[in-house]
Amino acid sequence: MPRFVCNLWPAIIWFLGIFLLTILPGNYIPEISGFWSLFSPDKLVHLALFAGLAYLLMMGLIKQYPETDLRFIYIVVACSGILFAIITELLQWYLPIKRDGNIFDGIANVIGLFAGIAFFTFMKIKNQKK
Repeated sequence: MPRFVCNLWPAIIWFLGIFLLTILPGNYIPEISGFWSLFSPDKLVHLALFAGLAYLLMMGLIKQYPETDLRFIYIVVACSGILFAIITELLQWYLPIKRDGNIFDGIANVIGLFAGIAFFTFMKIKNQKK
């Protein structure tokens, strides 16, 4: 097995799950009415999915590359997560799967991404104090 994926299996499986959910055809497209729609249950799902992805990526990359500067790993996770969030919304927008990518879902994805990074940081600090 390649060295790159040894500790990243949970993140890779989570990534594939998000990707599959992104391209599944949908018959129900919720109406987006504005900023407050960010707090709908749909947006909470986006938040949770991307928070989990960020947390698993942080865990996997730190285990895989313990000698790497932690700031670099934060940058890699943030940039790759934002890129993936954009790609998922563009796929929903352009593929004929009766799904509608929108900016509010993208915002929820990015907020979830940074929530996952923040949770990872909190857990790391908490474990270091022990």
